[in-house]
Amino acid sequence: MIFRQAVVDIDVNPDGSSVQTAHLELQANNDALAQQLAHQPITYRASREKLTILEAYTEKPNGTRLAVDATAIQIVSQHVV
Repeated sequence: MIFRQAVVDIDVNPDGSSVQTAHLELQANNDALAQQLAHQPITYRASREKLTILEAYTEKPNGTRLAVDATAIQIVSQHVV
């Protein structure tokens, strides 16, 4: 696996709240790894945070992008202590 890009921006508001925007690009070196990378967990505390997925896609070797259908994104609730 190759990390092509990882960028995290955090904007802090005057009231102390914040907005974090993350952009991550991973490249699979083979089909088996591509299958594993198809499922990317994002951990957050639903009771304290809001998660919005702005864009999700798979980029093919020729540069074409296949958008991930919103119905394919699974939100799994976790109880975090």
